[in-house]
Amino acid sequence: MAAYPSVNWWPGNLRPYESRLSFVTRFCGLNGVSTRQCVEFLRIDPESNAPLPIDEIRRLTSVLGETTSRVEEMFSPAVRFVDLGLYGPSPERRERDAVRYCETCAQHGYHSQLHQPGWLARCPFHMSVLKKAWVKKRTSSLLSNHVGALDFVMRQHCRSWPHGVDAGFPGRDQGHVASLVGWVARASAAAARMSHGEIWWSGGDAIRWDVSLEQAFGQLRALEAMPEEIEPLFAEAGGRWSLEARAFARQAKDQLDHLRSRHPGFAEVVHFYIRVNAASANPPSFVTRLNAFQDRLKTRHGSCRCWWWLTGAGWLSDRISPHPGEGRREGLICPYDLALDELKHGWGRSDLAQPDWEAEQERLRFGRVSHEMRDAGLIRYMKDAKVSPQDCLYVDQDVWVCCEWVREAPLTAVLDTAVTWELKVAFDAVMTWLDNIDHGAAPFERDDPQHCVRLRETDDGLSLIKWGRAQGSGHRDCDVAHDRGGMG
Repeated sequence: MAAYPSVNWWPGNLRPYESRLSFVTRFCGLNGVSTRQCVEFLRIDPESNAPLPIDEIRRLTSVLGETTSRVEEMFSPAVRFVDLGLYGPSPERRERDAVRYCETCAQHGYHSQLHQPGWLARCPFHMSVLKKAWVKKRTSSLLSNHVGALDFVMRQHCRSWPHGVDAGFPGRDQGHVASLVGWVARASAAAARMSHGEIWWSGGDAIRWDVSLEQAFGQLRALEAMPEEIEPLFAEAGGRWSLEARAFARQAKDQLDHLRSRHPGFAEVVHFYIRVNAASANPPSFVTRLNAFQDRLKTRHGSCRCWWWLTGAGWLSDRISPHPGEGRREGLICPYDLALDELKHGWGRSDLAQPDWEAEQERLRFGRVSHEMRDAGLIRYMKDAKVSPQDCLYVDQDVWVCCEWVREAPLTAVLDTAVTWELKVAFDAVMTWLDNIDHGAAPFERDDPQHCVRLRETDDGLSLIKWGRAQGSGHRDCDVAHDRGGMG
């Protein structure tokens, strides 16, 4: 195409909120070129959601004869969540085998970028349920497959496709588009402010599932109220979530900064704090809570008659529970046992149940960090602890009981609160999971809330926040509570 003096395109042919896929599909049809030729000529990546650099916008403006603002709009999605930290829905994963579209929009020869996000279930122009056009002809190019699927839909619904499509559709403020775009922008800004300064969040060192849409939009709604008229657009508009915040004074931040300058981040400090206090003869309140939670699980389950068992091959649904008087079958574990293990490994003396090699690695890790913790004023060595001339613990002993936590340290109040909150969130998630199993759900159908406890640096010190589903979460309102207690 580079040999041609112009292309078959004209000013105003691009329409508000048009998708990149639609643009490429129409360009190919109007110019009689393949998808590969179109992409190479225009030098664009239609599969990307990243905005184009301004020099590329200007080049396309010149090639197409369109206004800069219209080209920029197409390559800058209007409902894209950005800079949210861990808030908002998970990054989009485009379906390989289908393209989503609105049947009424297709009658106008129109496909929107607002049809593509997986968290939207309806077209914001018509409120109609989005449908799927399945790929019929497969090639080595995912883009070519999608272009073919969209082209087929348009030819089925729009007689003049790709020529003479309804250039007057859509109006910029048609339907609920303006309300949706405005809320996404406000919610993004609120989440960006909330995530600013975050240095730790629960579960950050574990491989976990993505945040559910229910949690993502529940939290966003708590930060920025969602207009009632756009709720039906969402695949999951989110329930009622609440936020609790607790502030801690500058001394705690100074102590943490001292530690971080030497190496350990807050995640390492939390891990160390749990392990030392779980082995303490005079433990803090979170250990008492842990024991109470474990007792509640044992009492609730009673004598095991599970339908579900976990084996090396995964979850089995066959009824292989033991008969009365029959002992536990070796190698099998029920969901209640798994829940108890989760709590014990997360907040108890997991070292006592670890294989020898893993316990050895844990002792070495503890030995490396304990000296820094002592220098920071967070622990004291016990009198009978074996210590090297360099003031480091020897690791051929039960290192956990060799240390005593300094309760008066400024950072202790932060750790007490963080671990107590984290344990409560984990226990509630386990109980919800077990409730669902008791009502017939499979154990692998688990959707725990993620990253619910977070630590932020502020101008005044540190702030802990805890997210959770509010009581009576069927109600659509959302709460944000602030507690100025816990000043350390």
